[in-house]
Amino acid sequence: MWLLAHSFGCLASVVAARRLADRIAGALLVAPARPDKFGITARIPDTPFPFPTVLAASRNDPWMKCLSAAYWADRWAARLVDLGEAGHVNTESGHGPWPDSNCSATSGRARRS
Repeated sequence: MWLLAHSFGCLASVVAARRLADRIAGALLVAPARPDKFGITARIPDTPFPFPTVLAASRNDPWMKCLSAAYWADRWAARLVDLGEAGHVNTESGHGPWPDSNCSATSGRARRS
């Protein structure tokens, strides 16, 4: 299975991924929220995942600074994709469906950096 998540869903997904790692083919995490905003930093894994992971982050996301996204991408051995100034990558920041989301992550070409 593939994990495709946004915002707080990224946090829930990475916690679940520890228990289900043998069933996960890869993960696409888009604009994750900061765990400390929810008081759950201690529950978030901080070691590499055994499957390819892409973390797509925006330079001006109010829910997670770019440096924090880079920190978590490094911890998870995820490929960090810089989305530029895309806000929180949701409808409020002018985004609708993301048709390119399946091009690199779910096709199996996503690789750890």
